[in-house]
Amino acid sequence: MPSSHAHTPPAKIRASHLEPEIVNSSEAASAGPPPAEPASPQAVDAPVETPSVPRQISQPLPSSTFSPAAPTASQTSRLSKLLTVTGLAAVCVLGWAYATGRLFEDHRARLPAEDPAASVRPAGITVTVEPITIRPLKRSIEAVGTLYGFEEIVVSAKAEGRIQQIHHDVSDRISPGALLVELDPTDSKLAAEQASSNLQVELAKLGLKKAADADFSLEQVPMVELAREKRELARLKMERVQSLAQRQATTQEGVDNAVGEFRMAGAEYENQILVAKSSLATIRARQAALAIALQQLKDCRVCAPIPQLAVPGKHKDRPYIMTSRSIAEGTFVRVGDEICRLVLDGTLKLRLAVPERHSTEIRTGQHVQVFTAASAEPFDGTVTMINPAVETKTRTFQVEVQVLNDRPGLKPGGFAKAVIEVGEDPQARTVPLSAMVRYAGVIKLFTATDGICHEVQFTPGIQTSEWVEVVHPQLPQDAVVVTSGQFNLAEGMEINIREFNASSSSTVDVSNH
Repeated sequence: MPSSHAHTPPAKIRASHLEPEIVNSSEAASAGPPPAEPASPQAVDAPVETPSVPRQISQPLPSSTFSPAAPTASQTSRLSKLLTVTGLAAVCVLGWAYATGRLFEDHRARLPAEDPAASVRPAGITVTVEPITIRPLKRSIEAVGTLYGFEEIVVSAKAEGRIQQIHHDVSDRISPGALLVELDPTDSKLAAEQASSNLQVELAKLGLKKAADADFSLEQVPMVELAREKRELARLKMERVQSLAQRQATTQEGVDNAVGEFRMAGAEYENQILVAKSSLATIRARQAALAIALQQLKDCRVCAPIPQLAVPGKHKDRPYIMTSRSIAEGTFVRVGDEICRLVLDGTLKLRLAVPERHSTEIRTGQHVQVFTAASAEPFDGTVTMINPAVETKTRTFQVEVQVLNDRPGLKPGGFAKAVIEVGEDPQARTVPLSAMVRYAGVIKLFTATDGICHEVQFTPGIQTSEWVEVVHPQLPQDAVVVTSGQFNLAEGMEINIREFNASSSSTVDVSNH
């Protein structure tokens, strides 16, 4: 029987012996046919010699007869790919073994065994909750305003003249009645002398040496006294003539002349009374003119006012301080021109604009804390005045607070912030700030009761960085509020309260940070 290799060329026989040693059968099946190998130039140009093979071979040739040839480029490429895939597989196996703790000792934290019943995901949304906190709170109202002096006085000129001398300047402490400015008194002195001369002329007309007082009698005026005596003389003469007429010792003409003289004397007396009254009135007018002239002379000396009420605060002896001066030496001032401004700064007044919604909460006598940019510590004040009218443009009413200016940091005209303490609530309900939800202008929170959440819209009060006060409605003392996950909640939804294990390594003690 002829052999199966009887007609096979020697090159193919050698390839068939090498392939089982290099390529695995499974990899050869998956890799598919090898790529075609480009022919070398020598292989193309050289003639192919076909060795002479016997046509019949009775026995298979020994293996020593077929020596393996050098591997080709395609075989080398397959070998490198095989080594790369094997190395990657080994690295993946080692990484998996290390991650699962099967290579060395387990490096992961030892966690307690998980309860199969606890691994069942409960129904509802998982949230965290905290109980509300009841704490005492001082209720207050904040407002801003401007500081003013206890009294601010604009000192103006009462007389007309030129400034002759200035005795005080800005920032000087001034006592009540102290001389501030002097005007040139020349014109005022001349006017006073003229008024005095006019008065003396009127006094001389009545024969007086000084002005009459209120108890002065007109009968003391010489002209009136002369007219009275003439009238008395005429009366006596008339009575004698009438007595003679009764005895028929005189004529009727004599009687008529005596009566006429008496009446004329009486009229003269009345006339002198009127003249004396007129002269006295003129004297009083001259006295007033003299007083005005003397006052104008006195007004040439501009002095600080003397307060009639008690001045609170320190600097009792020198309560005024000059804040501005509008004149200089040589300036001509007219009546009413501003000379300087004085301020009582021992106690300042803080005028606040408070919204009208707080009109029922503020009372006189309430304590106020005043803060300024110049002082780190607040100043103590007291509400002393509340304006009963509301400003229509701003819908605010004015509140006046008196602040004792006992240390640096307060100045008239400065800006200040006031905190008015209007009351104290010992049972204020507060919740964590994370429990408050703001959505579409609605402020609300969620309470947890028997695994069900309830939405509560509330009015916030005092708020800090950690908690916020619930003003309305009043929550129960044992209420529990949702602090996380509430954005996914709605009224009546089931919730699952997340429990924290105090011994767990994931818990962080924030008190140490």
